[in-house]
Amino acid sequence: MVSVKAIIAVCIVALFVGMAEVKSDSYSNSPCEVILYKEFCDFKKTIQTKKRSDCIKARNDLLTATGTCVADNSVLLSFRGIQYIKLFRSYCKGIAFPQDKCNKVSDCLQIAFGKFGKKLFCNMKNLANQCYERAKKTCSVADQYQDVLINRAFPAVCTSNKKFHTIKRPVLPSCSHH
Repeated sequence: MVSVKAIIAVCIVALFVGMAEVKSDSYSNSPCEVILYKEFCDFKKTIQTKKRSDCIKARNDLLTATGTCVADNSVLLSFRGIQYIKLFRSYCKGIAFPQDKCNKVSDCLQIAFGKFGKKLFCNMKNLANQCYERAKKTCSVADQYQDVLINRAFPAVCTSNKKFHTIKRPVLPSCSHH
């Protein structure tokens, strides 16, 4: 006989998967950088609890929401991505981001953007690219991050003798109303 706990567990998983599919469908035609903007306050509110389960939920919800998106503005996407990583690392210590076995992806972005994540350092392209090559050995999504940053964002802003690129506007919303 099936236990009540088993039935409840199956229902919870089905509910989570259903909610994740709805969230994913609601962004089906949105560029990745738009999704990151719209999801930021919910993501931040969830991880601020510092609970492992909330951190994993926020990470998984974000992966679902951005799973099939395409970047319209790879530079803006990269700047938003580094802010997510910095925030996640500050509240969710010891949990891989953007998914299990992918902490090196965060390290690669950190190489490109430096300590504060406000500037894309043009001279760090090769080091960041080498980092992604290592990350691809354990992380199935590393090549997607590598493509956005190395093949699209760097060439878009690192021209001639430019040392770095700074984004001019806030990249993510203020969440004071949450």
